[in-house]
Amino acid sequence: MSINWLKKIDDPMLRTSDFMRERNTKNAAHGKVLAVGVLMFEVVFMIIAIVSRLNGISPSFNYDFYMGMYISLIVVSIVFYGLLKRYDPSRESELYQRNFYRLTVGFGYLFILWGMLVSFADQGMYSNLNALFINLIAIASFLYIAPRNSLFMFAAEAVIFFVFISRFQASTDILLGHYVNSTVIFVFVWLASFLSYNIFTSNYLNKSQLQVQLDVNNEINEQLQDVVDRLEALVIEDSLTGLPNRRGMDKFLKNIVSVYKADQTTISFLMIDIDYFKQYNDHYTHMAGDDTLKRISGKLNEFVTSLNDYVIRFGGEEFLFINVSKSREEMIAIAERMRREIEALEIEHMTSECSSYVTISIGLVTEQSGNLEWINQQISAADKALYKAKELGRNQVYVME
Repeated sequence: MSINWLKKIDDPMLRTSDFMRERNTKNAAHGKVLAVGVLMFEVVFMIIAIVSRLNGISPSFNYDFYMGMYISLIVVSIVFYGLLKRYDPSRESELYQRNFYRLTVGFGYLFILWGMLVSFADQGMYSNLNALFINLIAIASFLYIAPRNSLFMFAAEAVIFFVFISRFQASTDILLGHYVNSTVIFVFVWLASFLSYNIFTSNYLNKSQLQVQLDVNNEINEQLQDVVDRLEALVIEDSLTGLPNRRGMDKFLKNIVSVYKADQTTISFLMIDIDYFKQYNDHYTHMAGDDTLKRISGKLNEFVTSLNDYVIRFGGEEFLFINVSKSREEMIAIAERMRREIEALEIEHMTSECSSYVTISIGLVTEQSGNLEWINQQISAADKALYKAKELGRNQVYVME
């Protein structure tokens, strides 16, 4: 199990600037809580010391030393809190992030050393190591310090403690107890720090791997959506002319019904047919017919000038142009312009009985909007108007009254 932990600690992702920012952000938040807690306790201890001194309680107590220690830790905590407040996780500089981490580790050294000095002073009265032990536990609990750094920190502090404690504690029995107890505490606080750091890094790695997977999934979804969009375009688009087909028209008409369901507006349907197109194909070949369909489609598409216009290839040589909101008179003018501009393309048609060039006939219906069933009825009416235009000689617009 420990081998797995060591593998996690050596994970390359834990050497990235993103990880350093995450670790520093957590340490900044936890460090501020620790600094505020220390300030509160030290102020309380100062007040107790001042009141005790004024009332002559415990004359042997070294008030000057302890007041100096309280004040020094208050100053260090205020400075530490101020530096934590100024931390900017958005800064990309690796040097900045490393220096901030060194700051938190440096505070850990000072905080433990402070507790050690107070514990040395306590040997003259209490013979306990509470200040040292509390500070060790606080650092292990509040700050995320890499195991190698925390091992060196706790080991260095332990060496200092073992070297100097004998100068403050004369009793060999108590001194032996201190050696045993402090050894246990130093080992366990390092283990606690190690476990805390391992949990933090495991959570970070899991979150990072999840984010990587989410990014991969998002990329796959985007690619799938692109495929879906292309397939949908193929489904609703006529491959020869590039115009929408009847499927595309159904989608457009459903939108019209949805938008104008409660709002009456005029909708015009222009059923358009190329005159004598079968004869054109027989005479000029189907390839020439395809080219003609493309040119006429392009010209009709020029009349789509807003979201209220829509043109489709309805089938064979038939096209359907739909407009929302324009009046019948406006649509008659547009239909006539369509007819003239198609003939003005001057596509030769020697087998036509109405012109020397390719022409179109148009059936026009303009009515108030309704439901989908009503729309199908109007398309049928426009088709009837088209046949009427053909009966009357073609190359003209017939308006269904």
